[in-house]
Amino acid sequence: MEETLKKIVNLGLGAVKSVQETADEVLNRLQKEVDELIAKGAAQNDENAAKIRSFIDDASTKIRDVVDNSTNSIKDIAGTTQDKINEAVESIRGGKKDSSAAQ
Repeated sequence: MEETLKKIVNLGLGAVKSVQETADEVLNRLQKEVDELIAKGAAQNDENAAKIRSFIDDASTKIRDVVDNSTNSIKDIAGTTQDKINEAVESIRGGKKDSSAAQ
């Protein structure tokens, strides 16, 4: 019984090691293929590639501008809202002091 348990444990360890090695090989191959595709894309200098790069640069700039403007607007709104909340809290606190002073 003890020998069978050892075999099962060793089988599991061997399977894990095998899967790990296979995964490492696949990841290495995938990284190599991605690097090759990047190099091929970087080597493309035809008119279409230039247009695509220009379009992506323009789109990226526009998106960045929209995000920056939205972020600034949100910050402004948050600041204004916080100011209004603070004013309301102070008004309520002031009102409580006045009503307690009147009593």
